[in-house]
Amino acid sequence: MVRADLLLAAGARLCIGSDSEVQLSPLEDVRQLEYHLRLLQEQRAVLDLEPAGVGGLGARLYGVASEGGMRSLGLPGGTLSPGEPRISSPSISTIRPSPARMPTI
Repeated sequence: MVRADLLLAAGARLCIGSDSEVQLSPLEDVRQLEYHLRLLQEQRAVLDLEPAGVGGLGARLYGVASEGGMRSLGLPGGTLSPGEPRISSPSISTIRPSPARMPTI
């Protein structure tokens, strides 16, 4: 299990990637990252910097999925600031084509 909480506390920048053919969802990947830490530490919102603050866990996970990915590619953006590039909507789409409707080759 990746101790993302310790890595982030030490100043590391994280990003999410996949080699899976089953799931390609950066938002699901960061959610699972938090869930693994919940199991390990038996508490919720482990990656939340400000447990009673605004944004909190969702903002942290979005940052790992978007800003972390953009920086890993050497690109600017990934924040929710006006005019900043961010992850495109197709990359976080939950709509998957049915294998039954896929054309045969």
